[in-house]
Amino acid sequence: MPGTTTTYRRDGAHLFYYILTVLLATPWLLAIPLDNGIIGEPELECGPVSIALTFATLNSFHGHVYVKGRFEEPGCRSDGTGEKSAGLTLPFSTCGILRERSLSPRGIFASATIIITFHPYFLTKVDRAFNVKCFYMEADKVYHHTISTFIPAGNNNSNNINMATVIMTLTTPMSW
Repeated sequence: MPGTTTTYRRDGAHLFYYILTVLLATPWLLAIPLDNGIIGEPELECGPVSIALTFATLNSFHGHVYVKGRFEEPGCRSDGTGEKSAGLTLPFSTCGILRERSLSPRGIFASATIIITFHPYFLTKVDRAFNVKCFYMEADKVYHHTISTFIPAGNNNSNNINMATVIMTLTTPMSW
């Protein structure tokens, strides 16, 4: 009815049932059953221009493989197609792959954190993160170059060099 207000009474019994409902419903809301996982260890391939991570799963994979913090960037994510294996190939110039020079041993480390989620929308307890790192050793570089020296042609008579002559005279100032 217009002009009337309805008030709800919150006594101890209502509060108790509210809390009980939340506590009983929470495990079902948070626990997303997912019978999947990675079989063995993922395989890392350190290629000449990219890093590739592939893995096999217990059941068909419908989740995502992506670089941490780069889910929305093109080329930084691979979506599951229902196969029992998945992976992601990352060219060095994309997806924030960290390149770090090493002096001992001489070379370059290329690394990234790759996230594997098994559900297309939710995080689950079987999701994994891998910090992948490839090392590319610098080839030893030895340069060979021949340098020749010569004495230019000209007067090469070093026996007839005269010593310098110094003449010093003292004079007194003139008085006027």
